[in-house]
Amino acid sequence: MKPRSINIFLLDGDPNGIRVAQIMMSTIQAIAFRRNKLGEVRKTFPEIERPGVYILIGEDESEQDRQLAYIGESEGVGARLSYHNSNELGRDAKGFWVDTVVLISKDENLTKSHARYVEACLIRNIGSNPRWSLPNAKRPSEDAGKLPLPDRAAMDEFVDQTKTLVGALGWDLFREMLGRATEAVQAVRDIPAGPSADKSRFFFRGEGFAAEMELGPSGEFMVKSGSKARLRTTTTIPWSPPGWRQC
Repeated sequence: MKPRSINIFLLDGDPNGIRVAQIMMSTIQAIAFRRNKLGEVRKTFPEIERPGVYILIGEDESEQDRQLAYIGESEGVGARLSYHNSNELGRDAKGFWVDTVVLISKDENLTKSHARYVEACLIRNIGSNPRWSLPNAKRPSEDAGKLPLPDRAAMDEFVDQTKTLVGALGWDLFREMLGRATEAVQAVRDIPAGPSADKSRFFFRGEGFAAEMELGPSGEFMVKSGSKARLRTTTTIPWSPPGWRQC
């Protein structure tokens, strides 16, 4: 990752409303909005009728704490999104869809082949985060969006900037989560403890439970594999934790 300066424009002043994110000195822009704002976005930003890539985001109702992200491309993104929005009961319905991110170029140099290449790269990259699932029925082939070398270099930069913009808008689907594999966790445990090995680790043990947690690279809490929780709550527990469990 490299340092970047990002501008986020709030169309109506609402941090959760329609947002346009751009990296300084770049031609790529990301437009984020709720599904029910599609009509307003098409009127306000006619550039989404051009070729581009889009991400449809929502909750996975079949698995708690997991989110879905459908990645697609189109020669006319606005029209494709309108099709998805009206196809509520069809074969390829997107019932989970709540939020949207559209990725387009501010100029008119992005083609259908470019969009296919970017889509394929993003689909391959989303698999590294276990908190996200990809409902795409078809996965791109290895030769999806074949491009000459100069175009591939430009689109690889598009992909890289897309990951940054989507993350800045609040979704970590392209972020690689560390410590997922059992082997990796065991390897860490086998490393001899050094002077600062436990600096960011926390332990909590008691009758029927034992948990170990560490801070991730961005400050998030990660409970280590092998931690044990007690199912029954005690009478002395504050009112809020049981409420969190029911969320």
